[in-house]
Formats: sequence, C-alpha cells, structure tokens
Amino acid sequence: MAEEKDVGEQPSEEGEGTKKKINLKAIVMIAGCAVGQVVLILVVLWFAKSATNTPVPIQAAEMVGQPDMVEISITPKDPDAKIKAVNAKSGQIVYWVLKVHLQVPKAQADYVSDKLEANEHFVKQEITTIVSACDPVLLQQEADHATLKRQIRFALSKVLGKGTVNAVLISECIPAMLE
Repeated sequence: MAEEKDVGEQPSEEGEGTKKKINLKAIVMIAGCAVGQVVLILVVLWFAKSATNTPVPIQAAEMVGQPDMVEISITPKDPDAKIKAVNAKSGQIVYWVLKVHLQVPKAQADYVSDKLEANEHFVKQEITTIVSACDPVLLQQEADHATLKRQIRFALSKVLGKGTVNAVLISECIPAMLE
C-alpha cells in the first residue's frame, strides 16, 4: 500500500504546473488603451469631416425677420450727384463733398424716392446745415461717421416719417479743394 501512496503523490508530467491567476489589472489597462485609441481616432475623423464642410453663406433676404432692403440715393434724379457743404467751425473754410444713400425696405422704395424727389432741395439744405454745424473732428476722424449718420436720419424723419429709413450710408465724405 505504501507503494500506492507513492504513486498517487507523484505529479504527472502532463498536468505539471499550477494554474496561473488571470491578471485583471493588465486586461483592464489593455482594454482602456484600446478604447482610448478608438475614441481618439473618432475625434480626429470628426474634426476632419467638419473641416471639409464649408458653411453656406446666408443671403440678407434669407435672414429671419429682415425684409428686403434697397439703397436709394438722397438725390434720386441723379444718383451719382454729390452734396457740397461748407464747414467753418475750425476757423478755416472747408468744403465737404458727401455721397449719401438710404437703406429702406423694398416695399417703401417708391414712396421714399417720390418724397425725396418732391423735397430734394429741403433734404440738401438739411444735410448742408448738419455738416456746417458739425464738429470738424467728427467729420475728419470719426471712422464710420456714426454721429453724422444719426443726425441725417433724424433730419430725414421730418420728410419721410419716423422709422422709414433703416440706415444712412455715407459712401464719400471728403474735404474738397477750393475751385
């Protein structure tokens, strides 16, 4: 019997070795790295796709709440005509040449041009008065002529009615030489 015990205690060569434990930390780290790389690839592809999509510009008429606008010259009979005004506030006489347009809703374009034609001389006089009373610094150094635009818009509300003019556009406001 002693021999039987010895035989039973001998490990077999085929099943030799012990079972190894599964290293859970290593599997979690490998899976985490794989998921991280997949997320990184998806983010890069998303940015590449968004970079190739160019945004479509919105036309002014397509904007919500914005009616179609039309530009009308202050002098509708001769749209290229310029208004000449004198400013002597700085102590010397300076002639200013202005080219002014109005931005109005398309539905009111005919009404505005008719009113401007009927009151052309009054409108020119109002603009000339505004320029002559304006501070020379505002005429020379104010980049967008916001003060001058605001004053012209207020003066034109007497003729056209309040709220008719959406914006006053001054394409030229330059000092002219004496002729």
